[in-house]
Amino acid sequence: MIKNLKESSTTIPQDQSGAAPARAVFDEQGIALYVTPDFAALCGGKAEALTGRSLLDIITFESPEDAFHSSGLFGKNADTPAGMIANLREGPHPALFGQNAVDIRFDRIRMAGGKTRIVASTGGDTAPDALFLKQIDAMESRQESAEAPPESGKIDMSAAAGELRHFLNMSHDLLSIADSSGRFLRVNTTFNKILGYNDSALNRLTFMDIVHPDDKPQVRNTLSGLMYDDARQDNIVDFEARLVAQDGATHWMEWRHKRSGDVIYSVGRDVTTFKRHEETLRQQEMMLREAQSIGHMGHWRWLVGSDEIEWSDEIYNIFGVGREGFVPALDAVNRMTHKRDVGRLLQAFQRAIIEQKDYEMEFRITRPDGEIRYIRCQGRCEHDSNREVVALFGIMQDVTERTLNEQHLTEAKDAAERAYAAKSQFLANMSHELRTPLNAIIGFSEMMQRQLLGPIGSERYLDYIAGIRESGEHLLDLISDILDMSKIEAGRMTLEKQPTDLSTVIEESLRLVSGRAEIASVKVMNEV
Repeated sequence: MIKNLKESSTTIPQDQSGAAPARAVFDEQGIALYVTPDFAALCGGKAEALTGRSLLDIITFESPEDAFHSSGLFGKNADTPAGMIANLREGPHPALFGQNAVDIRFDRIRMAGGKTRIVASTGGDTAPDALFLKQIDAMESRQESAEAPPESGKIDMSAAAGELRHFLNMSHDLLSIADSSGRFLRVNTTFNKILGYNDSALNRLTFMDIVHPDDKPQVRNTLSGLMYDDARQDNIVDFEARLVAQDGATHWMEWRHKRSGDVIYSVGRDVTTFKRHEETLRQQEMMLREAQSIGHMGHWRWLVGSDEIEWSDEIYNIFGVGREGFVPALDAVNRMTHKRDVGRLLQAFQRAIIEQKDYEMEFRITRPDGEIRYIRCQGRCEHDSNREVVALFGIMQDVTERTLNEQHLTEAKDAAERAYAAKSQFLANMSHELRTPLNAIIGFSEMMQRQLLGPIGSERYLDYIAGIRESGEHLLDLISDILDMSKIEAGRMTLEKQPTDLSTVIEESLRLVSGRAEIASVKVMNEV
């Protein structure tokens, strides 16, 4: 198990001057064994991420021809990492870390026990001193002792594993070591805290015992393949699985497993909070899609100068196209836009960019099936730090039904106004036609009633003539009232107050109903 050097006087060897240079230690194959945080910072990463990686993946040489012997470049096995590492020249070499150039000194050191280590150092041309080499040798001895697996099926809490557990317990990840049957050999305190199991309880459990039932088939197949397939020895397997804590709570975990011999080393990260956030975000996105579908509305965004436009799912539905066979771009939208609305749409976008104001407009599109739809577009400007417009975004809503309803209402209103005008014209013409004969009837009956051309033989004719005259005047009043109603509807009626003889009105009213009263044997009396 590879460990990183920590920043302390017991783990980072120092020069005789007291300064701690940035260093990394590689084995004979060029695999990183120890990396100080300062050296990892040069690479733009963390020490944990660099251990186990090849020197050739970590360090880029400015002049490979100078860094390696010629045989390492063109001789036998020159194209293999092991061949290049074997021919690495000792001494300082300029190297690149991103955009930064740093001089790295390489020293090939013979350690106690016959092992060879390559030490990469910054901060001068001084080779690692004896204290550094002694401490590296001591750390490797402690590591080999710590990596020896304890008796199968028991949590190792012995003093020999104490120093290793200090490192394990400093991690926020769940760390565990298990045997070939899956029984826990060692865990860190983070494992105990998050899942709630103490070491005594874990002695009676396997990794599969705490896996969520729904995830057991996947995990069992993955770990079985890792454990019994020798070709996967030292491979790292990543997967997600849920673990059930002692209190019954479920924790989503990201797991990394590595097999070494008959032992599986596992690193787990609790991602339950992230999963909950993802689920919340997924539900919110689903609600947004449903709301947009109900409202026939979608959102879009266009980066100024770009050809393509970002669309939500509902806009694809509005335009009657699918994501697979249609790319939302300015040219494609223009082709679907009604030719009379293309200019208005482009002008609205241009005006929004120039004036940096919100905009709103309606335009028509012709869908691939030939159907015409009415679209309402609302948008705003997106600004950069200099208040320059860098993008336009907004919504598009299908308002076809509303627009068609408005058109139908307008047509109905126009039809009603035309009918009203025709009615008024008809009443005016009818009133004119009726008034002419009524005026003649009233005039001649008045002449006969007054006997202007001589007496009439019977006085009863005078009563009949009076009735004819009153009925004609009444009919004329009704026609005048109809015309007055037309004036009232048109708002052109003017009322005037004048004295009225109520007895005359009553007598005229009784004369109109007296005929029906006699037929019904009803006696109507006037006592005014």
